[in-house]
Amino acid sequence: MSGPVHYSAMRFWIHLLGLALILLVFWMAPRASAAVEVRPWSGDTPALRFNAADGSPFDLRELRGKVVVLNFWATWCAPCREEIPHLQAWAAGQRGVQVVLVNVGDKPQVMRDWLQRAGITLTSLRDPESRALAELGLRQLPATLILDAEGRMRWKVIGKVDEQAEPVRSKALALTKS
Repeated sequence: MSGPVHYSAMRFWIHLLGLALILLVFWMAPRASAAVEVRPWSGDTPALRFNAADGSPFDLRELRGKVVVLNFWATWCAPCREEIPHLQAWAAGQRGVQVVLVNVGDKPQVMRDWLQRAGITLTSLRDPESRALAELGLRQLPATLILDAEGRMRWKVIGKVDEQAEPVRSKALALTKS
């Protein structure tokens, strides 16, 4: 009789351990995905060209003289949709900094409809075939690049900013003072 009882007890503990591991993974997952990676940009700054929301060409060189926060996003990306209002609220009170959204892959009307519903008035560009994203080596959204007033990329931020637009805010403001 000790054989079947021992087997049942061992099976119970194995199932309990498996359940504990699954719960641990789910408990840790939100914390891991909420992490924001901030790195100095290494390498040259490529000449980036985008389409404006209306389809006309837009060259980032037009923004020289300002620190530019270039935020890559998509309507299907929940963290992107959550962070854009924080970026807009922060940008409203800034001088010398311009936040520019770059939509990746959405159809123009889908992008415009979402921006309108969300009340977003930031400059919005398109990277319809994700060429700039690939050229920059960005593989995850949201992704934000911070360019200095001379148009050189200085910082790369991967992940969603918080309600105060950190860490983008502090990095961009430091560049306005240099």
